[in-house]
Amino acid sequence: VLQQHFDTMRLELKQLDDMRQHFVQNVSHEIKTPLTHIHHLLTQLQQEHTTPQQARYIERIYDETHRLSQLVRQLLLLSELDNDTHLQFDDTFLANACILDILKHENYAIDQKNQVLLYDLEAVTIRGNSRLIAQAFENVIRNAIKYTEAFGTIEIDLTAENDQMILKVRDDGPGMNDAVKQRIFERFYKSSSHTDSNGLGLAISKSIIERHGGRIEVESKIDHGTTFTIFLPRIDASQPAQS
Repeated sequence: VLQQHFDTMRLELKQLDDMRQHFVQNVSHEIKTPLTHIHHLLTQLQQEHTTPQQARYIERIYDETHRLSQLVRQLLLLSELDNDTHLQFDDTFLANACILDILKHENYAIDQKNQVLLYDLEAVTIRGNSRLIAQAFENVIRNAIKYTEAFGTIEIDLTAENDQMILKVRDDGPGMNDAVKQRIFERFYKSSSHTDSNGLGLAISKSIIERHGGRIEVESKIDHGTTFTIFLPRIDASQPAQS
């Protein structure tokens, strides 16, 4: 009888979790479409002749809708990761090429803050879902750019060691205390100094990396910067790769 109660409880909890996932997915989809329309309209307004005050209002609305769009995309990705039975994990590709592509897209943000970017990328072949792994790398790199001050330095190193790929992303930003470090990978966690974050990017990266049999670690000290290290299984470079 007790076992039956446990089985019933487990089934009910699973049903509730499924309902939660479907709810988040449906709501996110419903929000995504009007946000796209708002973005298009704002882009058109930015091209019109406006007063300085109107231009500031339009820019503020654009920034806020962009933040909301990012949140929607991340919620949809979390929903996808929570129900990953349909995902494919058989892409073979070069991790260094993936990172270079990310840096190319982030070059403008780095230039805007006059940051110094130093990178040393060894050719490393890995296998998995290339789209998701790129997202995991991108979240960590963007995090470094975001929390590194103007004229600060970001270092990115990619190496192969035995059967592992090791990616290190270092910054000389403000750093974190131990309490923040312990919770930095929790969903929706925001420290008092990171109130402009939605608290999802690093949680998503951790989920993706772990689904690929890897792990992500963080080292940080107040006023001494932060280093994120990602470990992933690598494969023999002689196997075909898609760069």
